[in-house]
Amino acid sequence: MRDRLYKLNQYFHVSDVTQNLAHGHPSHNKLAHILSFTEQISLNLKSQYHPHCETSIDEARIAFTGRLAFKQYVPMKQKKIGIKVWMLADPHNCYVNDFQVYTGKVPNQPEQGIGERVVKDLTRDIWG
Repeated sequence: MRDRLYKLNQYFHVSDVTQNLAHGHPSHNKLAHILSFTEQISLNLKSQYHPHCETSIDEARIAFTGRLAFKQYVPMKQKKIGIKVWMLADPHNCYVNDFQVYTGKVPNQPEQGIGERVVKDLTRDIWG
């Protein structure tokens, strides 16, 4: 029974991954298996609530100890091992308007300006 559950989890996908490029390619999407699911959640978050003129962007950590290429270990945090997620939230009621999962840096490329990129990506829909 346990082995059957592991096999089902191994092949469970909510997106079509046939168009995803191979591992190691710069355009490979590490979230391809759940991409349509996360996009739908993001669209629902944006459609349900319009934020105040003041918004906050911060990182959150989802506790996760399983096998995953982009999980992070930060010994000084309460949740030491997990997935980093950038969130755009309303500071008045803590409603999350948008999010972005950090999947790590692209191999063989220096990571520069990540804070600026995250802020621009998450605030693109509320500019002006």
